[in-house]
Amino acid sequence: MKKLSVDQIVEINLKIQNKKSEKYDPSIIENILQDLYRKDNQGFYIYRDTATKAAKLACEISSNKPFDSANNRTAVLSAFILMRANGITLQNYMDGIKEFLCLVKDNKVDIACSWLKDHYIDRYAIIE
Repeated sequence: MKKLSVDQIVEINLKIQNKKSEKYDPSIIENILQDLYRKDNQGFYIYRDTATKAAKLACEISSNKPFDSANNRTAVLSAFILMRANGITLQNYMDGIKEFLCLVKDNKVDIACSWLKDHYIDRYAIIE
């Protein structure tokens, strides 16, 4: 599975705002990224598939607000980029993007994950 780095998430935030620099707390982003790949006491990933990781990433960026601004837009775009980096393409999502944003802002990881899965081109791409 391909992962996003702190630097990549910062770059996403900067591009969204068309800025060259932005105040942010790297430790918040590092903690979010570490949490995505945490294992349970049996050695299994807690967030086992890409859609779940992407939804959790978006919800955590939105709720923890590591940047001075554009946290919600960074959250949504980071989730979409994580999906794409792992070979999962979304389709027909622009009409429902506001719904996804609301789910992310309300920290509804499970429903946001379902929303992502509903917008796969190849729903079997989730199997890892």
